[in-house]
Amino acid sequence: MNREIKFRAWDNVDFMSRQFTLQDVQERKIEFTLDCVVMQFTGLKDSKGVEIYEGDILQSERNDAYKYYVVFEDGSFCANHTRFKNHEGNPLRWGLLNMFNELIVMRKIDLHFF
Repeated sequence: MNREIKFRAWDNVDFMSRQFTLQDVQERKIEFTLDCVVMQFTGLKDSKGVEIYEGDILQSERNDAYKYYVVFEDGSFCANHTRFKNHEGNPLRWGLLNMFNELIVMRKIDLHFF
């Protein structure tokens, strides 16, 4: 599987998001403020073709009560449930690769999770 490695930065000063690649950083085409959050592209798109990044809030197409936030944990991108927890108090987690085609991106970022 070959995927484009790119990122998105949320700037807490200007309250805007912009996409960039590692090449953009190497060529100094993008500048960062100290108060920004950088998120990596997962290589996946939702059921409507919208790119999925770390920090995105996803919603199930089948049941709008099921919402997830995208994180990179234990070497892979995961969808953590926003409400349900396991017996240790951690969010229930699913591999994003197993469910991305059933989800839609609701919001591009939720800083509460960072």
